[in-house]
Amino acid sequence: MNIQESIRRILREEYDEAGKRKPFEHPIKFFYTKYLKENPIEYKGIYLYPTYNEEEDVLTWELENPEDYSFNGELIKEKIVSEFRDFCVLVNLDFYGTQRRVYLIENMPKGWYYLNKKDRDFIETTFSNKKYLEFNADDSQFMLNFTYKRFQININSDIIEFNTAGYFNGVKIDEDGKEHILDHNFMQEMSDNEYDEMREDFLFNDFYNEVINYLSQNPRFYEHMVDMWDLHIQPLKEK
Repeated sequence: MNIQESIRRILREEYDEAGKRKPFEHPIKFFYTKYLKENPIEYKGIYLYPTYNEEEDVLTWELENPEDYSFNGELIKEKIVSEFRDFCVLVNLDFYGTQRRVYLIENMPKGWYYLNKKDRDFIETTFSNKKYLEFNADDSQFMLNFTYKRFQININSDIIEFNTAGYFNGVKIDEDGKEHILDHNFMQEMSDNEYDEMREDFLFNDFYNEVINYLSQNPRFYEHMVDMWDLHIQPLKEK
C-alpha cells in the first residue's frame, strides 16, 4: 500500500456512523502522526526531526547535518512545505491557512545558510587572490587595486544575496582619455549606466564567477530552477 492509499484509508476511518467526516480538530497532529508517522524528513543527506506541540497544534523541527554539508535554508524549508502541501491535497486541507504552523526549524543558522570550512575557505581564498580588477562600463575603463576584507551571504526567499567588502583604489579612463583618480567613493560617482553595466556584466561574469560556479554545484545550496543571485560589492574607507 502506497502513502496515498494509506492516507485515504486512514481518512475513511475518520467518518462517523452517519457517514459524515469528523472535522480536523488538530490537522497538524494528524500530519505528524498519520502522514509523517513521527519520522524525520531527509533532504539530500540533511535530516529534519519533527516535534509536535499539542497545545498549540504546531510542528517544529531540529536540523541535523551529519556530513557537514553547506546548505541554503530556504531549500531545506521548502522540503517541509512540499511534504505538507502534498498532505493538504490528499486531505483537502487549506494549505495557505495552515502552512505557517509546520515549517519552523529551531536551529536554522543566522542568515538562513550554512557554509562548511572547505567551502568558506574556497570563497575566502578566491576573493583574497583578487588583487587587480579591470572592467569597462558605458565607454569608460575602470582599473582598480583591490584588497579583500570579508563577505556576507543572506538568503531572502529564492534570492541569494552576496556582498563582498574590501578596499578599492585606482583610476577611471573615460571615452575622451581623461583619467580620474578613484577611491572608496567610486561607486557613488558612477553614472547609472556605468553602475548597471558593472553589476550585470563585471560582477556576474568576472568578480563572482568562480564562487557562483562553485556554490551552484551543491544542490543543497543552489537550485537552478528556483534560486537567483543578487550580487554586490562594498568599498571600505581606508583607515
